[in-house]
Amino acid sequence: MTPSGIDRRRQLVTAGIGTVLTLVMGAVLFVGFRIATQMRGNITALQTASALQNYPDDITQQLTSLRDRLEARAYSGKALEDLQGTVRRFDRQLKELNAAGAVNSPELARALQLWHEYGPVIEPVVSFNGQPYIDSDSSGSSLSREGRQHYAEVKRAQLFSTDNAKVLQGQLATLATSLQRDASDAAARLRAMLSIGVLAALVLAAAAAWFQFTRSRHERVAREAQEQTRDILKTVREGFFLLDADYRIGSVWSEALTRMFGRDDFAGLSFEELLADLVPAATLATATKYIKLLWGERAHENLMKSINPLGQLEINMDNGHGGRETRYLQFDFHRVMGPTGIKHVLCSVGDITSSVLLARELQESQDNANAQVDMMLAMMHIDPLQLVSFLDGAETGLKLVNTILKEPARTDAEFRKKLSGLFRELHSIKGEASALSLSSIAARVHSLEDIVSELKKKAELSGNDFLPMVLKLDELLAHLRSVREMAGRLTALKEGAVTAASATTTFTARPAVTPPPPPRLRRRAPRARTLPGAPRTWRRRCTASPSASLRITASAFA
Repeated sequence: MTPSGIDRRRQLVTAGIGTVLTLVMGAVLFVGFRIATQMRGNITALQTASALQNYPDDITQQLTSLRDRLEARAYSGKALEDLQGTVRRFDRQLKELNAAGAVNSPELARALQLWHEYGPVIEPVVSFNGQPYIDSDSSGSSLSREGRQHYAEVKRAQLFSTDNAKVLQGQLATLATSLQRDASDAAARLRAMLSIGVLAALVLAAAAAWFQFTRSRHERVAREAQEQTRDILKTVREGFFLLDADYRIGSVWSEALTRMFGRDDFAGLSFEELLADLVPAATLATATKYIKLLWGERAHENLMKSINPLGQLEINMDNGHGGRETRYLQFDFHRVMGPTGIKHVLCSVGDITSSVLLARELQESQDNANAQVDMMLAMMHIDPLQLVSFLDGAETGLKLVNTILKEPARTDAEFRKKLSGLFRELHSIKGEASALSLSSIAARVHSLEDIVSELKKKAELSGNDFLPMVLKLDELLAHLRSVREMAGRLTALKEGAVTAASATTTFTARPAVTPPPPPRLRRRAPRARTLPGAPRTWRRRCTASPSASLRITASAFA
């Protein structure tokens, strides 16, 4: 598995763990909320049940107080009001406890049933609103008919309450105990859920910390990779950039590209705009077509490299001093493949100006060497006097050319008159050089003639148009001096060879001890021999033997 796949898998696992823990936290919070709501209802019911435990005794005491007042013929209105309030509160709270639904226990059901049995007994008492007493002068205060009936109802209710108060109070106490137990259980469950929630939160925090740690590590690795990439892009001598499907440069490129093209706004720049002001229109059109071919799925990359028109691209750029300079760039293209096909095209640009110039210099040196060899071979077949005469005449003609170039001229007619004189002198020199087979001199003079011919075609002439001829003229004069030096060395070599040949001939032709032959056997001296293939200046007559002639030939060409 690739590193990117491992990182993706790690991220998916981390995201899955985070999702599970988030769901667990949500479930814990939901269940905890329900338990808390139930606990709240249980606590409220517990408070209500605890408060209701005192009501049966209060009702019994208030009924007893009301009975005592009726028996003592005392004022009973206040005792009746207290009893009515107590009964109403008890009945209301008990009904609310039952209606809340938080309590579902048999104790509450039995308490409700017993309270319903209280109703027929205590209801006539609390609903009484008549006058329990009548006053007379003879007997004083006595119970009225309604009072006697009311007294009987109070007495019955008091006896019923006394018999059942403890039972009702016990049911309410049992209910309170049950509610307290339920509340304790709910609290325990809530604590457990909170513990689970805290544990899930810790696990989630640990997972988040681990994810953040791995993310920070990956970001650090990514930053280090980016820094290394930037360092590489700053250091490499080649220019690198990416082209998208719209043939536009991406946001990352090497700094060498800035030095090559003298700009730093490459992001979003199209390839055509990059070369628009640097190459001719025809070259630009060819390069654009080639870039479009690179995006073809069927195009073979190696074949495309073999037909790369930008392998050696000549561009003209501003040199920063108001002039233009020529550079040679080499473009190389590599397709970057993605899951769905070609994603980018990686372009590498190298400045091969020095290599091209060095190759040209080597070629020129080789050509010059070959030309010198050819010239030496040609000079060996030319009479030295004739060669010296030609060089003197050529030098005189070139001095005349230099004089013509220095002549002041302001009008177009004067410039064209200079051209005619230059062409006449140059043509004469080239003709003599061609006649002597001095091709190197003839070629250089011919280049000067070409400049003159180009100047004749111009509509208007100026003094600056003649500057290239001055440089070519200096080069030609230097070449003539080298030819003259070479001719001198060849002449010296020939004279040395002739001197050595003469010395060898003298030594061989006159032996010291050999006596002359008899007159009758004397032979005629051999005819004068000439060195085969030698120039006329090398021809020497001698009266030596044939072996001596062979030694002269060997010495001359040694």
